Amino acid sequence: QNKGTLSGNGAITITNGTDILFADAIVRVNGGTKGQVLTSNGADDATWSNAGTNAIKIARIDGAGRLDFVNDLTIINAASSNGTIQFILPTTEDTGLIGKIFSIKRADANNGAIVKIVAESGTIEETDTQMTLGETNTVQITIESVAPMKWQIISKF
Repeated sequence: QNKGTLSGNGAITITNGTDILFADAIVRVNGGTKGQVLTSNGADDATWSNAGTNAIKIARIDGAGRLDFVNDLTIINAASSNGTIQFILPTTEDTGLIGKIFSIKRADANNGAIVKIVAESGTIEETDTQMTLGETNTVQITIESVAPMKWQIISKF
C-alpha cells in the first residue's frame, strides 16, 4: 500500500500521503549535545538549545536588603543586627513577574532585630505597606499586579 514518500535535507517533506510517519520510516536528526533540547521559534526554524534548570535561585543577605526578582528564595540573616532592619519589595513594571512566587526566609533567632518587609510602592495584602518577619519565619509572596503594584502573601510559617 502506497503511503507516500518522506524526503528532505534540512526540511522534511511528505509527498502523496499523510500516513508516511506511520510506516516504517527512519528520520535522522543531527543531534545536539547532551542535555540540549530542540526548540522552535514558531516560524519554521528549529535549533538545539541548552535545557533550563529546575533549581531555584537563592540569595543570602546579612541585615537589610532588597528583593532581587532573579532569586526565588532570599535568606535573611539578622543575627548581628539590632533594632529594625528593612527588606524592600521593589516596584516593577514587568508583567512577566505577575504570579511568580518569592520565598523570604529569616534564618536567625535574634530577638533583638525586627525585620520589616516593606513595599517600595503599592500594597501588601490589599492595605498594608509593610509586614514583620519573625525569627526563623518564612513568607511566600507573589506579585498580583504591577499597575498598581500589589503583593499578596501566599503563606507565612
